[in-house]
Amino acid sequence: MAGVQIDGVNNKIDFDDDLDTSISANTDDTLVIEAGGNTMATITATTFTINDGTTITTADNTDTLTLTSTDADANVGPNLVLYRNSASPADSDDIGAIRFDMRNDNNQDFTAVNIRGDCGDMTDGTEDAQIEFQVMTAGTLREYMRLTSGSAPNVTFNEASQDIDFRVESNGNDHMIFVDGGNDHVNIGTATDLGGMFNVGGNGVFQNADQTDTLSLVNTDADANVGPRLKFFRNSSSPADGDLTGDIRFEGKNNAGQDVIAAQIKTNIGDVRDGFEYGEINFHAMVNGTLTEFMALASNVAPEVVFNEQSADIDFRVESNGQGKMLYVNAGKDSLHIADAGTEDHRLIVQHDGSNEAIARFKHSDGTPEGLIIQFTGGAPDGASANFLECSDTGTTRLIIRSDGDIQNHDNAYNAISDERIKEQIKDSSSQWDDIKAMKIRKYKMKDDVAAKGDSDALWRIGVIAQELEASGMNGLVNDEVLYEEGEPNMGDNKAGDMKNPKAVKYSILYMKSIKALQEAQTRIETLETKVAALEG
Repeated sequence: MAGVQIDGVNNKIDFDDDLDTSISANTDDTLVIEAGGNTMATITATTFTINDGTTITTADNTDTLTLTSTDADANVGPNLVLYRNSASPADSDDIGAIRFDMRNDNNQDFTAVNIRGDCGDMTDGTEDAQIEFQVMTAGTLREYMRLTSGSAPNVTFNEASQDIDFRVESNGNDHMIFVDGGNDHVNIGTATDLGGMFNVGGNGVFQNADQTDTLSLVNTDADANVGPRLKFFRNSSSPADGDLTGDIRFEGKNNAGQDVIAAQIKTNIGDVRDGFEYGEINFHAMVNGTLTEFMALASNVAPEVVFNEQSADIDFRVESNGQGKMLYVNAGKDSLHIADAGTEDHRLIVQHDGSNEAIARFKHSDGTPEGLIIQFTGGAPDGASANFLECSDTGTTRLIIRSDGDIQNHDNAYNAISDERIKEQIKDSSSQWDDIKAMKIRKYKMKDDVAAKGDSDALWRIGVIAQELEASGMNGLVNDEVLYEEGEPNMGDNKAGDMKNPKAVKYSILYMKSIKALQEAQTRIETLETKVAALEG
């Protein structure tokens, strides 16, 4: 059979398979294909139009529809155009969709995947649009991703806030970026929720190239007790005393291109026992190529803040409004300076350059206070070679209290406040004659003098004995000794019950008693002189 045959019974035209058959039309002609009384397709010289409801069906895995372009232009390829040719376009019009449909196990058709385009703004020159990607999930077609233009173009995943995860794999990690939609957290490098909204399973680096903040923590809670928090958590299965709990390092490069730690804040837990925990924080800085500890905050049995724990040559300085060295520790000289430049070698120096105020004042608010204690604990330099106290001005030395207790002053004047206005019940003293007569003036050596200098070089001294005054009934001239109590500060080598202050004699009162007795003696002498003169006359 050759050529074309018209089958009038079955209303069809048969083309011989062996013939090279073609259907041609002129450019101004149109070929119309009809079926069942309906126009299925229209062909012109430039267009091929398929009417609604046309289905292309294949029964195997070959390509159902192929679009091919043979144009050699690098910028031209096959184009698939979905064109909404509306006579009255409006904002938010549905532009079109590419649907992937199938049947379920109940022989029902459903859309498994849908790519949908929508128009946002139809205004000439400001047109906006978006495209949505939808996937059937648990029987509901859900949006997974959309690309939106407009005033704030963006790519949005999970616009409807559903339990849909977002995951990006790298070469070695299947959760390089992971958003857990059900648990509201973002992970980098891990699928595990580490306890925060943002979790990083590995090292994290934040880098910028200008002077803006590299990392900012912001809290917008109005509660006065809430602010941004940065948490370091050592989650050890076998915690031990002294464990490092975290550190902050400030690193940079030296001129040799080497990475160095310029400063570091380290923390550790000293005791891990439940109910006895204490921590420590240490502040380090680089000094001459060595990372050196400057300050430590330790909360153990005796909590303390320690500067220069390693006893290095590191000074400590506190400025005030008018002083660059208001409080200054010169580590190299082992000296403490107050308002002083710190050039002298004394252990404590207080400098005052201001108005007519005291250089220093010591105040004690306790009911039974103690004042200033100066104690030589390295030995007993009893003599004139060392001083407890020295007072001088630009002219000369005014007052010295020697280490042996001797007192020297420039004018040989010793004053006591004796203003009538501060006294009451003023009357003549009783006779001191008997007391003075009862006093035993002794010659003796001090035991510490003998121990330090030997018996031959120890000085002979003259005075009274406190216990002998007490035995004569002159207890008012004696101060009782004070004993050390257990745990008392500055006990030194002393034990509880040892004398803190030996018995002392009030020599200033003794001198007054002596003057009173001398006055009595003078009266007696004048009486005798009168009697002698009368007898001689």
